[in-house]
Amino acid sequence: MSYLPQEPKDPKKPSTTRVVLWIAVAGVALYSIIQGIIGVVAHGS
Repeated sequence: MSYLPQEPKDPKKPSTTRVVLWIAVAGVALYSIIQGIIGVVAHGS
């Protein structure tokens, strides 16, 4: 149950929930990649 107004249905446009989920997943992935690069540079062979 949502208090937000209904969005017009456009089959080509992803839902807001899906966009937020993708942004969150991309943020975690980007964080992991950056931490890995920092780890390799800081503790490199």
